[in-house]
Amino acid sequence: MALHDKNSIRHKLQDDIYASVDLSVRMPKYRFPSVEQDPRHAYAVVHDELMLDGNARQNLATFCQTWEEPEIHRLMDDCIDKNIVDK
Repeated sequence: MALHDKNSIRHKLQDDIYASVDLSVRMPKYRFPSVEQDPRHAYAVVHDELMLDGNARQNLATFCQTWEEPEIHRLMDDCIDKNIVDK
């Protein structure tokens, strides 16, 4: 027997984000949309895209580790603040 009736918790679900009409078309990548969108939907799309970037669980390099000399690690530690792209 189920613990919850699906109709009693439907108002708590956020499953309407990607099923909404304004997200049924592709969002422009390099310009602002010509029409206004629901802020919740815009936030969800941007948030999901950002979560794909830099996610260690989905990064192949996380699984392909090799041993390095301690001097390599010292050099990396000395120069870690020099790469502005990573900031």
